[in-house]
Amino acid sequence: DLPSRTGEAVRPLVAALVASERYGAPLVASLERLADEVRRDRRRRAEEAARKVPVKLLFPLVTCTLPAFGLLTVAPLIASAVRSLRF
Repeated sequence: DLPSRTGEAVRPLVAALVASERYGAPLVASLERLADEVRRDRRRRAEEAARKVPVKLLFPLVTCTLPAFGLLTVAPLIASAVRSLRF
């Protein structure tokens, strides 16, 4: 009943608890295995999210940094070229 109320992620935990209670199976090994699986899944999701960050940052980087770079580097060059052409 617990997995149906909380979601499928709890099903392995409930199965380990039921097996421990019903058959007297050691609970520590099952819980350690489940904890490792949860850690691996969390790490996998974090790595997946980290791989998406550069793609999400591309547009703001181009729209904010590129104009600033242009103003700081190209504008002085153009200004000096215009000044040198006036003489």
